[in-house]
Amino acid sequence: MIIDCHTHGGPDYLEWWNRVTKTDKDFISYLDKCGVDKAIVGCGKKGLEAKTKKDLIEANEYVFTFCKKHQKIYIPTVNINPKYQKESISLLRNYRKQGVVWVGELCGYVSGYAYDTPEFKELMDVIAELDMITHFHSGNLIEIEKLVKSYPKSMFVLPHPGRGRKEIDPRVALAAKYKNLYIDIAGSGSERIGNIEEMIDKMGDDRILYGSDFTINEPGGVIARIKNSMIADSSKKKILGENTLSLLRSKGALL
Repeated sequence: MIIDCHTHGGPDYLEWWNRVTKTDKDFISYLDKCGVDKAIVGCGKKGLEAKTKKDLIEANEYVFTFCKKHQKIYIPTVNINPKYQKESISLLRNYRKQGVVWVGELCGYVSGYAYDTPEFKELMDVIAELDMITHFHSGNLIEIEKLVKSYPKSMFVLPHPGRGRKEIDPRVALAAKYKNLYIDIAGSGSERIGNIEEMIDKMGDDRILYGSDFTINEPGGVIARIKNSMIADSSKKKILGENTLSLLRSKGALL
């Protein structure tokens, strides 16, 4: 089974040229064409930018409704924003009651917030209390380490290996050091030959997840890198879906 842990849903699909994914039907058919069996669906542009609290709430509602409509295939997430503290806490508690366990992908750089503020800490305290998974985009190694170290019982997923070895190696080293940190190989650096082999050598094969960052990036390219990698078939199966499934099940996700 292939499970994409990193996609962005509608209705405002993230695609630079707006040629391929314009509707929910396009989203579904493209992932199907790539051989993806299940996918975790995060917010699109409206939810990531969250220019207003209404935008944040409506974006989450859209993702949840879409996933409920196709619940055997798509897995809902909840997105939050420390600019809207009260609403974010409410979203976390309400969606957790409905079986949502995945928070993010959080993109502070898109909406203009940081992960090292008292406001974000308050949200992380709630995430930890609710035993949810935090999927967060960051290129700051100090910031990443501070989060995973501060919440050792919480699970974190770090997307994007990095553009080159100078970025990839330190991120892998962090994941090797902290057992509550997973790497989602979507996007930047996903196509680098030897990247997955290096990750397995340094951190094992239990915490590497297939993700694509669709609708921005091509899902099939990452699948090809995994399938063509010089690793055991059992490791390929774990990365393509078993690891994500195990992580979700450990939190009681809607599957």
